[in-house]
Amino acid sequence: MTIRTIVVLFCLCLAAPAWAESHADAEAAPADADEVAATDDAEPEPDADGDEADSGADESEAEASSDELEAESSAGSKPASKPQEPKVKIKRKLPTDRSLAPLDPDVVKAISTPALRSPSAESSYARKPWLATMGQTTLGGYADIHLRYERVDGLVDQLSFVPERFNFFTFTPVGDRVRITSELEIEEAGEEIKLELGTIDFEIDPAFTFRAGILLAPLGRFNVEHDSPQNAFTDRPLAVTEIIPSTLSEVGMGFYGAVHPTAGSQVTYEIYAVNGLSEVVAQDAQTRISAGKDNFEDNNPSPSVTGRVGISPVPGLELGLSGHFGPYNAYKLGGERVEKTRTLGLYALDLRVDRGRFSWQTELAWASIDVPPEAGGLYASSQWGAYTQLVVRFLRDTLLPGSSFAAGLRYGFVDFDTDSDGDQVHRVTAGLNFRPVEETVFKLDYQRTISEDPLANVEHSAAILFSVASYF
Repeated sequence: MTIRTIVVLFCLCLAAPAWAESHADAEAAPADADEVAATDDAEPEPDADGDEADSGADESEAEASSDELEAESSAGSKPASKPQEPKVKIKRKLPTDRSLAPLDPDVVKAISTPALRSPSAESSYARKPWLATMGQTTLGGYADIHLRYERVDGLVDQLSFVPERFNFFTFTPVGDRVRITSELEIEEAGEEIKLELGTIDFEIDPAFTFRAGILLAPLGRFNVEHDSPQNAFTDRPLAVTEIIPSTLSEVGMGFYGAVHPTAGSQVTYEIYAVNGLSEVVAQDAQTRISAGKDNFEDNNPSPSVTGRVGISPVPGLELGLSGHFGPYNAYKLGGERVEKTRTLGLYALDLRVDRGRFSWQTELAWASIDVPPEAGGLYASSQWGAYTQLVVRFLRDTLLPGSSFAAGLRYGFVDFDTDSDGDQVHRVTAGLNFRPVEETVFKLDYQRTISEDPLANVEHSAAILFSVASYF
């Protein structure tokens, strides 16, 4: 099946409810037109209270309900040529231009709890623009395109355009307490297509909501807030792609919520039981946690547990503590134990501070892996990484109304084996970007990377990255 076929089928499935409503509305239109014509041709007659009917009835009177039209007919108007059919109203039609359609107040309320300061649970979806609503479903997405020029030890390694991502997401409130959210991810023109997010939420209380489905593991901040249009740099930090590893989607169930100890403070939490990661120590005789994600069918009978607590004492400041723990190996086969249960623990600390034009964000992640004793010389049992970045916005509304510029600097590293001196990567990125509107960003980055393999061989590389990312 081609990528075009998949996208067309996905959009047709989402558009079906709106087409059905508009089709029903079109069938009802002739009946309305005949009855309006019948009412206009009638001579003014006194109504039930003796008043004359207004011959210059406005458009709203022409679209009167069935009961009102029947009353006028009994008072002397000519009968309609067709019986009145019930009207079906479309909640909102797609916008004819490319501007964003405003959301219904009920939808805004549904996706904006807990408060927007928290990156956790559904609140990250409240920051996404949305294209339009079809019935109860709200649609949106984003695209991310790269141009990469890289040199390794002075040699040209890559000069290419990369269609990095094209994602679709939906949000549907079902009644007052049930919400369904999804995100379909298409990477590199269809090389990878997967449902990155697909959750059903049932709000028992604003402080206690049940969630089930394919969810984003609340491990660190970036894994939840990873959309390219939200971020100031083209590439994601090393620590959250190699240690976390973002984007980490897992099948599971659990709860999330938010409480407000004071008027200006907030505490959020998420806790889920998930399938967990699979074998992470079997890739090229190295421990690589990213190789164990996308474990949608569990390889062992024991779930993992993941969760995050976010503490925001004042607006613009949040500290997050998170973790992910559980078995990663297939220790049972056919119901019989074949080896020892081996566990993987991931832990993260994140901090974000927003003050005026400045935004500072940092994240620390480390991993503890229970590796087989016989493989202790090959596989690492401990890894860690971190990044810190500072971004400043400037020249707001200068070039275009609503536009802004930003400059940023990020340093990140990852140590794949804390028990040895090698197997490390360090990277510095300087970036400049321009937003003609808040939902669209053009990014220009310069990277310097130093990589050291397990044998202490050092490699230097540089890259110039240009990208454009936009919500739609």
